[in-house]
Amino acid sequence: MSEMATMPLPATNRQPDAISKAASSYNLAIGYLRAFVTVLVLAHHAVLAYHPFAPPAAAWLLTQPRWWLAFPVVDSQRWSGFALFVGFNDVFFMSLMFFLSGLFVWKSLARKGSAGFLRDRVLRLGLPFVVASALIAPLAYYPTYLLAGSSTGLAGFWREWRSLGNWPAGPAWFVWVLLVFDGIAAAVRVAAPDWGEALGRALAGVARRPAVLFALLVASSALAYVPLALVYARESAHEHGKDSQTRENRALQNQLDDRYGHAEQQVERHTPHPVAPFDGKLAAKPENPRHQKGPQVNPHEP
Repeated sequence: MSEMATMPLPATNRQPDAISKAASSYNLAIGYLRAFVTVLVLAHHAVLAYHPFAPPAAAWLLTQPRWWLAFPVVDSQRWSGFALFVGFNDVFFMSLMFFLSGLFVWKSLARKGSAGFLRDRVLRLGLPFVVASALIAPLAYYPTYLLAGSSTGLAGFWREWRSLGNWPAGPAWFVWVLLVFDGIAAAVRVAAPDWGEALGRALAGVARRPAVLFALLVASSALAYVPLALVYARESAHEHGKDSQTRENRALQNQLDDRYGHAEQQVERHTPHPVAPFDGKLAAKPENPRHQKGPQVNPHEP
């Protein structure tokens, strides 16, 4: 009995070391922040149905503009507090998700190499994106089609879905954009293998000065974002103007058609006999009986 009590347990002797190594390589703060942002994204999409400025349900999926892509399902109950919540999230939360996703990209590239890194990214991002866009997105947008008054079941939904001109991926767009950024990072490492380490050494001096590091991050983000925003915002405003003009012209045409149709109905209602279409020729004026040739007939004679 005493021999069994003093027998060493080799598995338990090495287990604390493995646990301590794994714990030391994991950043709890980043893990908590990543989990919080994920929950924030889920809450963001959940409250869009109750946004006070959410547009009404589209009559059909081809209706322009296609606000149903951002507001798939809308509810009659609204709350103004959700407008503040959604507006606050839109300012930062997608940028923060990209930032968190890119924090450990260079370390992963250094460990796996560009080819291995891309192979891993395709399996972990590309494959889920294909499944999400090909299967989950149509199922998620089918309730949007059911909210339309002209829904005719799965056949009608599939016909309108194929007529969109593209294949909406829904919130999974983040995955393919992230995959593109990963491909750019792998290409940069192939072109300049020491670029990441050089950047790390340059920033090592400000690692203990968070205010300076934050200012550098804001400045570099502005240099990358502002020029693109100026270009694409101008193009977006131009396209929005064309779309607005097209909608105004269509609305004016519909008004004219309605008024013209109403006028035709009024004419038909108040005209006792059908009116022959005008051919551009005036009818001949009847002659005065006094100027007619032949025997004169007195209308007062019996």
